[in-house]
Amino acid sequence: MKTLKDALTPLAILILSATILYDHFSTRNVPGPTPTPTVNGTALGKKYAPVLVSTYADAWLAAAKVVEDGKPIAEAQKTLQESWKEARVKAFTDEVGPTFAVVLPEGTEPSSPERRAQVVELWRTFAKGLKGGH
Repeated sequence: MKTLKDALTPLAILILSATILYDHFSTRNVPGPTPTPTVNGTALGKKYAPVLVSTYADAWLAAAKVVEDGKPIAEAQKTLQESWKEARVKAFTDEVGPTFAVVLPEGTEPSSPERRAQVVELWRTFAKGLKGGH
């Protein structure tokens, strides 16, 4: 009996070790390429265009108020520029930024030529959407 027990223990250890090694080095556990997220830039641009136009109109209204209040045109122009910049940055951050971050998180660079091409495509289709999709 002792001989069988002496033979089974190392065999069991060998089988367990082989299973662990197989699981560790198996190709089924190797992560594949990260799936490329897709964003419809044209649709996003079309959706954002009216928001952008609205921020521009609001800035013109703020500038008109400055003129109406009797202040210099130079101050009205400054108000126009500052108001529009602030509003469009906020609108972009709220409306577009989260979707763009799916492709390229803010403050990062593309990690591969494929990712760079994806960013280029998103920006081009976004511009196309801003122009009405033509």
